[in-house]
Amino acid sequence: MALNVIETLHQLIRRQKTERDIGEFDVELVSLGPWASEIDYVTNEQELHLIFESLQAELCSVLGQPIYSGLRSAQETDLSPQKYFFEYQSALRFVWWEHGNLEVLLMITGHDADTLQLLRIAISSISLSKSLD
Repeated sequence: MALNVIETLHQLIRRQKTERDIGEFDVELVSLGPWASEIDYVTNEQELHLIFESLQAELCSVLGQPIYSGLRSAQETDLSPQKYFFEYQSALRFVWWEHGNLEVLLMITGHDADTLQLLRIAISSISLSKSLD
């Protein structure tokens, strides 16, 4: 499975600029089990978490050190993204960066009592003027 998370990030930024939207854009990258035919899948949680860690390292090479990396607790803390991310509510594990006016989340989300887990990347920004270009 060859994922290019940096290229995916740039595609999200280009899409955001093209659509002139400052809202959330996200892409599902990998699922635990064959839930969606259009994305790759793994067969166990350990594989999913290894891919997550690999993609996190790639993003750190471009975005720097994250503001937060870890499990999402049931209780909100001060360590949560500034912007609203719909899928963040289902996040089991996430990494969050701020880069200029851009917020980036890499997360594993859990659905259907966590039997459906998805690895996704999401971006949101307040302004279209600053990006990774």
